[in-house]
Amino acid sequence: MFHAGTQQMILTKNCTEIVAFHEMCHLKHFKEVGEIAYKRLSRLDKEMYVWKQILANRGKWTEAELKDSLDYINRIRTEQYGLKPIIIK
Repeated sequence: MFHAGTQQMILTKNCTEIVAFHEMCHLKHFKEVGEIAYKRLSRLDKEMYVWKQILANRGKWTEAELKDSLDYINRIRTEQYGLKPIIIK
């Protein structure tokens, strides 16, 4: 988990590489836009940034990891924002 208020990233003992990458992307995004702008972003904006980073590095991840990441962003899009899911062919 990345906490913008404390600027700390906390990982569980057994976290996977893709989970660590996900949280590092939040940290990278925070550093790119700055604290004030980052805190104003919606959860969707933050998670879409991470999704795009995962997709841009798709060669690092297994098909199962990519599917899990896609399912995660689609749950946020559909359940919290009423948007259509991302479909990758």
